[in-house]
Amino acid sequence: PPSHGAALLSAAHGATSGASSSSHLAQGASGHVPTAVHGTHAAHGLRGLLQLHPAMKVAVVGVTSAALAAGVTYGLTRHPASVARTPTVSNIPSPAPPATEFAATPTASSASTSGAPPAWGSGLFVTAASFGLNAISCASPSFCVADDISGHEYTFSGGAWSSGVQFDSHGQVNAGTARSTFSLSCVSSTFCAAAGDLYAYTYDGHAWSSPTKLSASTTSGLIAVSCVSSQWCMATNGRDIFVYNGSGWIQGPAPVTNAGLTALSCAADNFCAAATAEGTQGSSAFIFNGTGWSGSVVDSQADLLHAACPSVSFCVISDYFGTTYTYKGNQWEAGPSVPAGLVGGQALSCGSPAFCVALGGPAKSSVFSNGVWGTPTDIPIHGRFTGVSCPTVDICFATDDTGYAYEFSSGAAPTP
Repeated sequence: PPSHGAALLSAAHGATSGASSSSHLAQGASGHVPTAVHGTHAAHGLRGLLQLHPAMKVAVVGVTSAALAAGVTYGLTRHPASVARTPTVSNIPSPAPPATEFAATPTASSASTSGAPPAWGSGLFVTAASFGLNAISCASPSFCVADDISGHEYTFSGGAWSSGVQFDSHGQVNAGTARSTFSLSCVSSTFCAAAGDLYAYTYDGHAWSSPTKLSASTTSGLIAVSCVSSQWCMATNGRDIFVYNGSGWIQGPAPVTNAGLTALSCAADNFCAAATAEGTQGSSAFIFNGTGWSGSVVDSQADLLHAACPSVSFCVISDYFGTTYTYKGNQWEAGPSVPAGLVGGQALSCGSPAFCVALGGPAKSSVFSNGVWGTPTDIPIHGRFTGVSCPTVDICFATDDTGYAYEFSSGAAPTP
């Protein structure tokens, strides 16, 4: 919401892979205030997922657990609500037939029943914190972590959400030096990482670590984190790259770009994807091979907002208008795109190369199944989506800005 104001001033994704993760973006030096969410395999990574702040129309990005993200003007540009878009990559596939639209009827049950119609649950109330929940990352259908902008973490386990626990036991949150976390990435119930403002944290299943200061800049805080194991994570502040090696954080190689990173997602310690805002030539997508980055301009009309890499052979990134680009082993290709109606994408997560969920503003959802994006559908939620994480091929969890968490069941797993 626009009222996040100064509380999000230092924030600038995210996607995921393998386990699941999610992320939120922090702002770049330009002072824009983006927020992203990351789901499992989605801009679980640079958190995961971005969100569009309604009044500002500011596009943001996200990343997740095998997927992350990150901005120096960081180019988080304002986009008109309706602009004709045409993908700019030449090898655009022929339009695929529309997928069957899933039912959006609220259901109190969160269990996945084979053959049941796809549906979002009616939601579980988690917190009354200002601005609700900020990001979510799920390692499995039975374990998720979400956070709010005041630095409290909430754990989903045993079918219920815990009360909030102060993220930093050393008082950094209250002192104002680490005001909130914006990206989460969980690979199991015993390991998660979080990144926000200038600090990174890890979770061992019992407690969160003390903050580790990664970013020396006071204007470009961490915006995305993505973990593939308890021994390897990547985070970014939109410009620099930081790697967790199991014992601590070190600085890693960064993509060469004239625009700020907006999303990050990793599927392995030698495979990550990162996306950028619009630069002088357009928005670029990069692939990390374990030692360095290679990339190219893929979109000349909008900021890329989310990245999700559920495997080392498949990634998807998306822009403000719902245009998607996929990486299938050796190059980026345009499409398939989300049908009209999901402008201002807020989050993206993939449970597998055959199953992804994209959320748009303020409460629309589209499901990617077996190569086709379904028609965006209005979801009867309590507020505006802020994040999504898909830990399996048929289950996702999402959060909103009123403090509710929702579960999505596809009803039946798609063909791998």
